[in-house]
Amino acid sequence: MNRVNLPIQNQDGSRVDHEVRYWWNEREAHVAVELPEQTIEDFDYDFWGALLKVRTKLESIGAALICNGTSIDVYPSGMCLDMGSGLRAYRLILFRKPFLVNVFDNADWNRYATIGAQRKRYAM
Repeated sequence: MNRVNLPIQNQDGSRVDHEVRYWWNEREAHVAVELPEQTIEDFDYDFWGALLKVRTKLESIGAALICNGTSIDVYPSGMCLDMGSGLRAYRLILFRKPFLVNVFDNADWNRYATIGAQRKRYAM
């Protein structure tokens, strides 16, 4: 099991670090976010899918997890999902070569995007 502390942005714009756990359980990728009043957890076939499900739950309560996987500049390829279990995705910057980042890392360049905005940007 992996544990990281990542900021969660609340509706008022404040950010507070919370523990995020992610692990592989035989055939499923799990992601859990520890909030003071509850744990938000879900699973999918890969970490990207599990992260999307957890993000959906967080967005429904007005919270936003801030990490590479929630940045408008980051999206996985099919190979990232199939071969890498969705743990890494490409950071895509105009006029630059894409490079892989861990979706659960946090960097200064993160630009949070909702799930819908992220999907719209990379829709083919």
